[in-house]
Amino acid sequence: MVRNLVIVNPVAGGGSSAKRWERAEPLLRQLGYDFEQTVTGKQGEAQALAAQAAARGYKCVVAVGGDGTVSEIVNGLLTETGVAGGGPRLGIVPTGRGVDLCRTLGIPLDYLEATRRLVDARTVAIDIGEAEYTAAGAARHCYFANFAGMGFDVEVSRRANTIAPRGGGTIPYLSSVFLCLLSFRNKRVEMVADGEVTRRRVASIIAANGQYFGGGMRIAPQASLTDGQFDVVILGDLSRPELVVNLPKIYEGTHVTHPKVDVFRARTLEVHSVEPVYFQVDGDPLGETPVKLCLHPAALQVVV
Repeated sequence: MVRNLVIVNPVAGGGSSAKRWERAEPLLRQLGYDFEQTVTGKQGEAQALAAQAAARGYKCVVAVGGDGTVSEIVNGLLTETGVAGGGPRLGIVPTGRGVDLCRTLGIPLDYLEATRRLVDARTVAIDIGEAEYTAAGAARHCYFANFAGMGFDVEVSRRANTIAPRGGGTIPYLSSVFLCLLSFRNKRVEMVADGEVTRRRVASIIAANGQYFGGGMRIAPQASLTDGQFDVVILGDLSRPELVVNLPKIYEGTHVTHPKVDVFRARTLEVHSVEPVYFQVDGDPLGETPVKLCLHPAALQVVV
């Protein structure tokens, strides 16, 4: 039986993913990697394909695309196998615009170099987040590898997805930031982190497993994918001018020194609000509060 399945998202990276895979595929075969491949045709299909791969006993499922493709495959694998860490490995060939998980993992952003790494098959067991949230009045559930966010960052992602529906990246994200600044209002929330309750007004709440989001912003500079805890970053009651001034600092991770920015670690986090606050995972807006998050240590093996 073929041991590895490659799932290609051809429209990732604004359509450049298909052309990049045309170069990566013969390289992978030349290196002797034993694989089958399949191509996604619509949103959500990568998740179904990954679940089928897990059920059929593939040893590794490779995502060819961006963070959105990776997120779908993570959900497919873990929905099928659970979070005990015994399912297929995840491989990543970054061909999309958003490759933030790769940045934290140390996977080369050069897609051909990342392709070569698959053959070495060195793996790391990473933590995986699990979320319960609300969408269209119903309770929903998902897994995530990189981050979950609520508030201003979700408004930005929602708008960025209308600007660049085929993939994220820095330019659509930054354009959306400044457009959202015109209308966004900070939200009053109640947070329960590992059982401890706080109430405050916030611009954003980010439960970070990895260090980066938004196309290279280092939102949680000390976050680790293997420490069993979220780095919870709270952008507090920042004014619009304060958001504008501090936005460039996020790329270097120096925003965490601002007196209205707090960072703490937690294994579980709940967020409640009277006024609904939008919610996202790994750049994909999904629903709204109330939200419950928990982290499962060493739940997924990733080829690095």
